[in-house]
Amino acid sequence: METLYIFKERFSYGIIIQQYNESTFCEKGIYPFRNTHLLGYKDLVRAGGAQNRLLSYSMIIKGKKKSLLLSSDIRGISDIKENLTKCHVLVIDGIHPSEQAIKDIIKDYKIEVYITHGEYEILQKKFADQIQENVKLAEENDEIIL
Repeated sequence: METLYIFKERFSYGIIIQQYNESTFCEKGIYPFRNTHLLGYKDLVRAGGAQNRLLSYSMIIKGKKKSLLLSSDIRGISDIKENLTKCHVLVIDGIHPSEQAIKDIIKDYKIEVYITHGEYEILQKKFADQIQENVKLAEENDEIIL
């Protein structure tokens, strides 16, 4: 967990750590794939002598009727582009990638889009012209049923 900068000393509750592998995720309908988000930190990690392997993932989650692509932090649309046609719903970071790249996805793909990660008011201003039935700003306690 330290390689992800998550330190158990910061939590007031116990943490149970379980090892996993790709088949463990696949059995649950979760298909992670690598993205390039952390590669921009390569020089910083090397200079600091950190043990971080610079691995970052997005994932496709398959439900009974729909599939969801969770982008997480990404450097650009190229990180998820080939997987956009495999999903019905996209949860995308409103900060990474660019505003225009997100607007292009909304225009070019016929999928539900939930924009998250950022101050709600700022995201509301940036994407006001995009909000419609299939494009929403994610809010606390939103549910997406797959």
